[in-house]
Amino acid sequence: MSSRGDQGLFSNRPHRSLLTVWLLFCAIALFSSTGFAQAASTGALNGSVTDPSGAVVPGVNIKVTNEATGETRAVTSNSDGIYLVPLLAAGTGLKPEFKASKL
Repeated sequence: MSSRGDQGLFSNRPHRSLLTVWLLFCAIALFSSTGFAQAASTGALNGSVTDPSGAVVPGVNIKVTNEATGETRAVTSNSDGIYLVPLLAAGTGLKPEFKASKL
């Protein structure tokens, strides 16, 4: 038996601290990079529909077309005139159309 104690990899405190710091750094790098990869993949279009006097207009059909892909999304404004078109592909070329029935 040696009087200096166990000479394994994890017995020396500076090595253990260095390994802990390295593992912590790797974990932070791994989890933070997945957040950046998802940041700009989709967007949304939202707003409210009002008439010239400022009154809300419920039941307006809103259609958004991505001119680059031809994808079309359609929603209707709620009772407060608010609409939301979620999960639109990020990029340019969106063409919104608003159509209300005659009151």
